[in-house]
Amino acid sequence: MLAAVDPKGESTSTDLLNFPLKINKVEAEAVFDTLSSLNFMTRDEASRLRLGWVTRSSVVTLGDGNAKLKTIGQVTARVKVHGKAPTPITFEIVESLVVPIIIGLTGGEVLG
Repeated sequence: MLAAVDPKGESTSTDLLNFPLKINKVEAEAVFDTLSSLNFMTRDEASRLRLGWVTRSSVVTLGDGNAKLKTIGQVTARVKVHGKAPTPITFEIVESLVVPIIIGLTGGEVLG
């Protein structure tokens, strides 16, 4: 089991797969979460990466089927990992997370 998104900002696992990536040619760090079907990014990280995201409020149900996480927007960004060609990935924007970027199963193709 790898890191799971926790709406309270707490880690639900100690087994994290961290990896470097580039978004808009800016270096960032992400966590691959095999329990998440979505990709998440904090508002602060989206601002740091100068991503113009679309405001769109929604609530997503997390992997345990009970916990919910409020999203405040969405952005699609070109993500580059390990020198591979950039891949477009859609991120749900949230106020806070344990880490700034979480790549779920839908974004896992960037890892190869």
